[in-house]
Amino acid sequence: MSSIGNGFSEKDLSDIDSEWLALAKDILLKSPDNFSQWENLIQKTESLNGGISKISSSQDIKLFKTIYENFLNKFPYMEKYWCDYSYWLVKLDDFPL
Repeated sequence: MSSIGNGFSEKDLSDIDSEWLALAKDILLKSPDNFSQWENLIQKTESLNGGISKISSSQDIKLFKTIYENFLNKFPYMEKYWCDYSYWLVKLDDFPL
């Protein structure tokens, strides 16, 4: 089962936008196979706190990576999203070599 809680303390989760957190919990608990909901969550995650960038907080980047990785584990044949995630990792200078 997917989880956003992995590696996040209660304080970390309390600092996250409540609308985003409600959507994430709804997807993970009620409709984990709903592809369009996952797409919506990815879009919201990419725009957290003005948009993910190199200057985003480590918490936002970790959350962003966790959502993408959970999505790709759930839908492993979605080539476009693998490409998007790779692009983001390079953009964030976080590409494992």
